[in-house]
This record gives sequence, C-alpha cells and structure tokens, in this order.
Amino acid sequence: MLAHLTYSAAGFVQTAYIAYPKDFLQPDKLGNKWPGFVYLRGGMRSVGMVKQEWLVRFAKRGAIVIAPTYRGNEGGEGREDFGLEDRADAFAAIRLLQSMPFVDAQRTTVYGFSRGGPLALFCAMEPSLSLQAAIIHGGVVDLALTYEQRVDLRRMLRRVTGGTPTKKAQAYRLRSPIFHIANVHTPLLIIHGKQDIQVDFSHAALLAAACESASIPYTLWLLQNEGHHLHPLDFDILTDRMYDFIHSQAPSPIMAISFSDL
Repeated sequence: MLAHLTYSAAGFVQTAYIAYPKDFLQPDKLGNKWPGFVYLRGGMRSVGMVKQEWLVRFAKRGAIVIAPTYRGNEGGEGREDFGLEDRADAFAAIRLLQSMPFVDAQRTTVYGFSRGGPLALFCAMEPSLSLQAAIIHGGVVDLALTYEQRVDLRRMLRRVTGGTPTKKAQAYRLRSPIFHIANVHTPLLIIHGKQDIQVDFSHAALLAAACESASIPYTLWLLQNEGHHLHPLDFDILTDRMYDFIHSQAPSPIMAISFSDL
C-alpha cells in the first residue's frame, strides 16, 4: 500500500510518501513491530523525484518505508536546499516514522541516493534518531568537489549556496558531510559504481578514508562495471543484499564486486 502525507518540519508543512508491506497490520517475523526504512531521494526539483517503484521495492522486503519529497517540492513549503535546511525535513520524517505504533524505532535504516547521500550521513550524525544503519548509494560527500567535477551543476550550486566554493567556502563546507564524519554514530554501508559519471567514485573513496581515519564502522561495495543508475533487475539484487547487511549489522572489508558476485 502506498500513500502521500503531510507533516511538519521546522515550522514548514512538508510532504512525503509512505509505503507498507502487504501484511503490515500483522507482526513481522522478527518481533511485534516492523522495521523502518527511510528513502532519501536524489536530484533537485523535478529531476530525481521520489520513485514510487523504489518505495514498493523497499517495502516488499518487509519494512515501513517513508520518503520525504524535501521542502519546496510537491506541495512542501519553503525553498529547496542541498544538505543544510533540508536536513530538518529528513529528521522530521524519520521521527514521524519512528512514532508510528507498528514501527520499531530501534530498527530504522536510512538510505540516501545521490543528493540523498549527504542527507543520510547527516542523519547518521544525529544521535537522537538512533538509527540502525545508514546506506550511502552514489552519494555526494564534498560539495566543492562536485562543483569542480560537474560543470553543468555549477549554476544550481551557486544559487543554493550563494556563490562559488572560493567565495562561499563555509556554505559548501557546512553542506559537505566529509568534514563532519567524526560525528557519525551509525554503521555505514557505502555503495558506488566505479563507472559513475554523475557522482564520481572519488566521493566514496573520500568517505571510506574518512571513516577509516575516524574509526567509524563501514562497509564499501564498489560496483565494478556500474554507473550512477542500475538496471531494475540489478537493483532488486542489490536491495536484497542491502537488507542482508541491515540484518547482519556486521561491517565487512572493502569489496570490489560485480552483479555476478551478488
């Protein structure tokens, strides 16, 4: 079942989608309540909107799934941001999910894709959310690096931050989780395609190195022959593996893998 809802975040009315597994009114196999799963989408404005098929994909594995649309989108109030003001939208969506009587707040995982990656990391830095795990898939970790690598995004980034990384260094730093990794309280799963040309693999490499330096538990899955987006059948396989990771809660070594390995 899929629904669209409104909720409050930092004084603004925001919107989100929520998806339920088929038998959500019955206890799940691991306890009396269902795990929670937070899907933080990629893109800006109409590019990369919440994908309803992803919601269904995540929910059918046995979780209650919420996906905020972010401020300024799909009826949400406020102006869209990138990794700063929109953190409140993600935090509030997680708290809403965890407050539901059929959700086990202690078994809540956040999944951030692309632009949602930094939001997922900032969620993992918020101890009051008590997340079980955070999954960063093709995520941006350094906004100034994105400005350097993606010429086509520079106008949007200047609009969001107020200028270039040279002129607005603090605005870029505040939105870049790589500079705040020591604050992470949650085991991380980092997933990145080696052939990704939208968010370069260097972001995942930086994140893994920062986790190593700060002794943050993490697992890195390097998808050898994949880009930013996966074929739906491959994404199904990856989703199964992500849920295996959530249930195991055991960080493993860095792995360079292909879908024949999954």
